[in-house]
Amino acid sequence: AFCAWRSRRDGGAPYRVLTEAEHHVLRDSGAHDAIMDDQHPHNANLVSGAERAVDGGEPNSHGFHDVFGNVWDWVEDHQAALPGFKIHPLYDDFTLPCFDGEHHLIMGGSFVSTGDQASIYGRYQFRPHFFQHAGFRLSQPLQEPWLTTSCMGSQGPFASAQSPYRDQASFILPPGSDDACPVAASPLPDLQQRQGVLRRVLLLGDVEEQQPQSLEDSTEWVSRYLHLHFPQKQHTPEWVPDAALDFPSRCAQKLLKAAVEAGAGRVNALDLGCGVGRASFELAHAHEGYSSVTGVDYSAAFIEVCEELKQNGRLGYELRVEGDRTEKGEAIVGSELDRSRLSFVRGDACDPTPEWQTEYDAVLLANLLDRIPKPRSVLDSVSRLVSPNGILMITSPFSWKSEFCPKQEWLGGQQGGPSSDQVVSEVLQQTGFVPLDKLEMPLAIRHHSRFYELIGAHASLWQRK
Repeated sequence: AFCAWRSRRDGGAPYRVLTEAEHHVLRDSGAHDAIMDDQHPHNANLVSGAERAVDGGEPNSHGFHDVFGNVWDWVEDHQAALPGFKIHPLYDDFTLPCFDGEHHLIMGGSFVSTGDQASIYGRYQFRPHFFQHAGFRLSQPLQEPWLTTSCMGSQGPFASAQSPYRDQASFILPPGSDDACPVAASPLPDLQQRQGVLRRVLLLGDVEEQQPQSLEDSTEWVSRYLHLHFPQKQHTPEWVPDAALDFPSRCAQKLLKAAVEAGAGRVNALDLGCGVGRASFELAHAHEGYSSVTGVDYSAAFIEVCEELKQNGRLGYELRVEGDRTEKGEAIVGSELDRSRLSFVRGDACDPTPEWQTEYDAVLLANLLDRIPKPRSVLDSVSRLVSPNGILMITSPFSWKSEFCPKQEWLGGQQGGPSSDQVVSEVLQQTGFVPLDKLEMPLAIRHHSRFYELIGAHASLWQRK
């Protein structure tokens, strides 16, 4: 916002914040790391207890103040793997989850930075909501490319199945000095069309740059999941098996039936990995369901959809037909489902927060285990989430892929080893769960009108004793 304002005020070429490469240009030449000296000129390593004025320290040889220390410098680059990157076997989830297009690099350290964070080699990352001890510098590129970052062209690995990063072709300089911001080279989404399609956007002044943050956050996948959760018969070819439709609803119905038959309580339920929310809504059935249902998902776009469905009871979206042709679909929450019982939270299944870390009479993990980096830790935590006599339902196709879950973390699926069902069953029985039922449950995901994925999920129901 400041860059956009300053660009309008000054005219001419637009401003943006620095890139990682530009931060290196500001530095003194040489590879000497001043943080290794007992006496160093930087406001870092707690030599003072606060920030100082932007020109309060001595400038370096290029005339720039506090290139290191004082406050972190935000840069345009997202955190991404550099050439030669390898996941450390003893700390495999430190940076990999941040290769998601949401975490920007911060450079240079701050007055409280110590050790490697105060080093010239330090590069760290946060989402843009991080305000502590951070600032930014302006850059005004006068020629193309207007933006080049270290994440462009990254070969991965990525936190999702495909690269979430921007590419250089997405940015062009405005043709004249009247434009205050760079514009995306492709057509821009209209944020006013909220009923048509949900988009994640990054605001650059008044211009929205389409910025999918992960596979699940892309517009296409939001639409696919809406159709998976709320299928409409007129949009489903007759050759798609009826048994593969309404998968989330069938999960909720199986769980509710098991709860009734086992005499379990029906006060509260957790849908962990709720997607766009159909199972959560079904668990809040006005006559048979739970009095309170919490849906948790890592995708901000999915949670936004859930909130809109909770508020309005319906949401329109676009379904791919073929090529660029689309048709309108609509997700509708049934009137028998009590939307007032629902709450939705953005959260990480591998990192529970107090907002939803409590005991529940029922927990549903639908097609989650093989899409998270630490499935064993989630299974271990389930015993703390399910109350005594509570019901647990797990479904998964066990489609283990290293881009979602490091191979050493797979629950089964290794050549010559036990099956995933065997491993999951063993872990649950060791933590006090008794099996109630096991079955296979098909589901169909639409890509376009003639391309459906038919998937078989293995389902198991358990009661905690």
